[in-house]
Amino acid sequence: MMAEPCSQLSGLEQDERRNLFWSLYLLDRFVCCSFDRPPAIKDSDCLLNLPANHGSSKSTPLTLRQLRSQRSHDMPHQFGMFGISISLASALGRAVKCMMTKTPNSHAPWQSDSEFLAIYSDLEYLKELAVKNSPVLAEPGQPRSQSDMQDTDREQTAHMVLSHTVYHLAHCILSHPFLLALKIQNFQHSEIPPAWLEETRATCLVHAGSLVTVLVEAKAAGYMPVPSVYSYCILFASTIHAFYLYSDSSAISASSAEYLRTALDYLGEISELWGNAQMMANALKSFVIQCSRYSDILLCHKPRLHELTQTETTILTAVVDYWTMMDPRNPVFDLAPFNADNFPDFSDTEFGYLTPPTSSTLGGISSTGGGSDYSINKEGHSIDPDILLHYPVSMMSPIASEDGGSPRWDWDHELDSLAERK
Repeated sequence: MMAEPCSQLSGLEQDERRNLFWSLYLLDRFVCCSFDRPPAIKDSDCLLNLPANHGSSKSTPLTLRQLRSQRSHDMPHQFGMFGISISLASALGRAVKCMMTKTPNSHAPWQSDSEFLAIYSDLEYLKELAVKNSPVLAEPGQPRSQSDMQDTDREQTAHMVLSHTVYHLAHCILSHPFLLALKIQNFQHSEIPPAWLEETRATCLVHAGSLVTVLVEAKAAGYMPVPSVYSYCILFASTIHAFYLYSDSSAISASSAEYLRTALDYLGEISELWGNAQMMANALKSFVIQCSRYSDILLCHKPRLHELTQTETTILTAVVDYWTMMDPRNPVFDLAPFNADNFPDFSDTEFGYLTPPTSSTLGGISSTGGGSDYSINKEGHSIDPDILLHYPVSMMSPIASEDGGSPRWDWDHELDSLAERK
């Protein structure tokens, strides 16, 4: 399946085989957004062409490797959104490998020949392709009926949303405060350029807000994103906003609070389709109430990872790990059950619905560096995760375990629900 289909097959069957393989490739990359979990399909083994844009006669058949190597701006930008989303998923896999594996990198992320900056550059190139090839969405508040769309329109739109989501997720993984701190500690004898660190953190916060915006606005425009991986994307972006919830800058704090509220609303609505969305919403609430301490440790110039307890490290690792968060027995609930009395009130905010982060709304924060305030309010609500070990587990789940431990998943119930939807 990794090679081009036999030319004796009809064009329709060749496309079907390509689409099947690349769909499996996408799933492989998504479930491997996890620590030390290498994908089953290697990019170097993918020799077949990417799905073509059937709506254009100028479509250029390319393999994944060829698309990545074609960086000339005079190249005709005629690609199918399916192919672009696959290419972005490839970059996502590289970002995961760069930031979520124990294998040390030979170059520090701020060095010009580092894999970190190579991935960043590829993401920007692919974003340009995605923007130039994206279909036009309906305006928020003016939903377009799915029945009014052709099948090709629906497919293009679905991959447009996926492409933009994966683009922002890959950037968030590259610059997530916890993952970045883990990467930086491997180069503790090197001097971290302050401007690079400031710009990387600023970029991370912008992409975290944009990721939430893409999914929520797509839903508001009538394009309901339903893949379960979007729940993980929202969670990942929200953990970044949680770090900045206790910022001394009222603008940054209020903006992050608004994004967190919006993300929780989204997860609550999506949970009608995917049970894991409710699990992630509960995990996010548990995580938020501890983040003033995490922010103080991780958002300084030299992150102090040595101050984290083993419990805290386990929680920080779990909330960014897709495989862990898909498991109802994940350690977040055992180590940090949600305490509603300590959960921040997001209702009091001066920001409107989904205000995108800009240099003005973030109190001077920008992706070009200069003057950003990353100081954290240490007086914010916080709970020591070690103390939470003594409290009972409390989470929403289809079935509670008989021994009183972590709940188990009701697979029969889920399968029955899927059958009813069909």
